[in-house]
Amino acid sequence: TYGITALAEDLQLKDYGGYILAFNGGRITDCSTGAIVFDQPLSPSVVDPLYTAVKSAGMEMLTYQDEVIAATKKANKYVLHEAFINKMPVVAYDDFVHQVKYPINKCLVVGEDLGVVPGFVRAALAEAGILSFRVCRYERTPDGRYIPPASYPESALVAAGTHDMPTLTGWWTGGDIDPACDIGRMDSHLSRLFAFCACHASMTF
Repeated sequence: TYGITALAEDLQLKDYGGYILAFNGGRITDCSTGAIVFDQPLSPSVVDPLYTAVKSAGMEMLTYQDEVIAATKKANKYVLHEAFINKMPVVAYDDFVHQVKYPINKCLVVGEDLGVVPGFVRAALAEAGILSFRVCRYERTPDGRYIPPASYPESALVAAGTHDMPTLTGWWTGGDIDPACDIGRMDSHLSRLFAFCACHASMTF
């Protein structure tokens, strides 16, 4: 929770009876009293095989240790991005499983199969038991239709968008096209028409 303590103070959660849901819900803290009202740590017996699977798949992982992020590798763009978001320094653990101080509430696997990735990546992630992340507006059949829900992998988390994509409403209405033209990413009526049609082509499964 260290990475979001400053934000909680800025939002005055203590004064308004707020709560901090940290580690994807693994720990809930009452800001008014500082009491931890829910805590679900990871067992070391889970971390060891997870670490083995992650390294076998050629990826990295991280967790949170007091005021730092502990990672299997510091020079990784996803690890550094996590550090930037939380405003926390990164420490590399050469012997991750045994250097980590338990209990911990979360281990973040640093890898993704979002976007254009080599074919072996998704297979390696699936074999390691790591969840897949799919954005529905990108998932289409060769003829342009959207993939039906039943065709997604059982382990897939499917979303309408990500933090760096137009909102669902913006995409659905074409509201993201004008701003793109305003900043010079599109410069013609034809580009606007093409972008709008591409967003709305084959909206049925």
